[in-house]
Amino acid sequence: VVLCRTNQQYTLAPGDDRISNSTSQNPAGGRPLRVIYPNLSFEDRLAGRSRRTNAALQRTVDCLTPFVGLLGQPGDAVIVTESGKPSDLPAPLSAVRFLTIDEALKLRGVGGTDFTLVPWGWDADARHLAKKLDHRGQIPPEDAVADVNGRLFSAELDAVCDHHQDVLFDGRFGKVCRSESEFLQATGQLAELGFDEWLAKPAWSGAARSRLPGRCGHLSRSQAGWLRRQLRDSGYVWLEPFLTVLRECGVQLEIGNPASVGSSAIVDTIGVTEMLTDASGRFRGSVISDTVDPVWRSAIVAAQAAGRQAAERGYFGPLGIDCMQVRLPDGRSVIRACHDINGRFTMGRLALQLSPLIETGKNGVWIHGAVGESLPSCERRVNSPAIEWSDDVEAARLSPRLVAG
Repeated sequence: VVLCRTNQQYTLAPGDDRISNSTSQNPAGGRPLRVIYPNLSFEDRLAGRSRRTNAALQRTVDCLTPFVGLLGQPGDAVIVTESGKPSDLPAPLSAVRFLTIDEALKLRGVGGTDFTLVPWGWDADARHLAKKLDHRGQIPPEDAVADVNGRLFSAELDAVCDHHQDVLFDGRFGKVCRSESEFLQATGQLAELGFDEWLAKPAWSGAARSRLPGRCGHLSRSQAGWLRRQLRDSGYVWLEPFLTVLRECGVQLEIGNPASVGSSAIVDTIGVTEMLTDASGRFRGSVISDTVDPVWRSAIVAAQAAGRQAAERGYFGPLGIDCMQVRLPDGRSVIRACHDINGRFTMGRLALQLSPLIETGKNGVWIHGAVGESLPSCERRVNSPAIEWSDDVEAARLSPRLVAG
C-alpha cells in the first residue's frame, strides 16, 4: 500500500462550488489510552456466521489489520494476532504498539491508566473484550448496532437521487423480498425495465462477501438454495439490479453520544473519500483531497440525513455511507445514495487519517496493490475518472514490510 501525492487537481464540474472536506476533527482526541480492536469480520459476527476462517482469508485479514493503526495516537495499542504482528513499520504506523489480546490485558491498570476500547465495530467480540479491559467509555446499544448495519435500514434510504422516480422500484434502487415468489416477481420486474442482471444481498454482509449475482429470468438450483437459506435465517433478502458503476464515494460521519453532549445527538461530517476500484470492481484505494466533486452533493445530503436517522435509532459512533454513480440501461447516469451503510469504521475513514501527510495544494491517492506490484501497474489497474495521473507524483510506502516474519 502506497500513498501518492500529485499536483493533479481533483476533478470538479465547471462552474460548481467546491465542497470542503473537514478532516481536522478527531473524535478520539483527549481520551484515556486507547486499545484499538480491528475486528474486521464484524458483519459476519452480526449475522451469526462462524468465526472460522481459512488460511488465505486469515492471511488477508492479518495484512489489512495494521492499517487500522492509522486511527491511533502515540502510545495507543492495536490488537493483532500472533501470526499478524507487523514489523519494519512506515512512519504513520510507528507511533502505536501492536499487541495480542493477552499482551493488552497485561497492560490493564498499569500506572493507573484507564483504557478505552476502540473497535472497528461493536459486535459481540468487541463487547466481550471491553468488559475484560474494564472499558471506560460508552457503548452503543446492541440492537441499534444491528439495526443500522442491517439491510432493512439501508433499504429505506437506498434511493436514486435528484428525483428520478421513473426508474427502478418507485425511485428506490432495490427491493426487500420476503419470499421466493416475491423474489422471482421482482427479478421479472427488473427484466421488464430492461435490466439483464441482478444482485442479491443478505441481511448483513461486508466487503462484497456472501452476495449472489444472477441473470434476470433464470434462477439455478444453487441460487435457489442460497435464497432459501437466507430467507430461513433472516426472513428476507435485498434485490437490486446489477449495473455499470461509474464512480463510488464514501461519506464518513461521526455520531455523538447524546448522553455525553447532554442533548440530541450531533452528526458530524468528517469527510468524503472517492473510492478507487479495478476492472473487476475490487477496492483499490481512496482519493484524499480537501475538495469534493459537486457530483456527490445530493449523495452527501442523503448520507447526512441517514446519519440523523441512525442517531434517532440510538446508534452513536463512526458511520460510513457508500454512494455510487451508475449508468442505467437507457444510458442515463444517476447517483445512488446509501447503497451500503456501515455503523463502524471504514477504509475511507482510515484514508482521511492520512490527510496531514498531504501538502497544501496537493492531493493524495491511497493505493492498495498486490505484494511486489509496481506503482505503474497499480495506476493501470485503477478504474476511476476521479483522477488523472501525471508525471509529478511522489510515492511513500504505508505497508509494514513484514507481517509475522
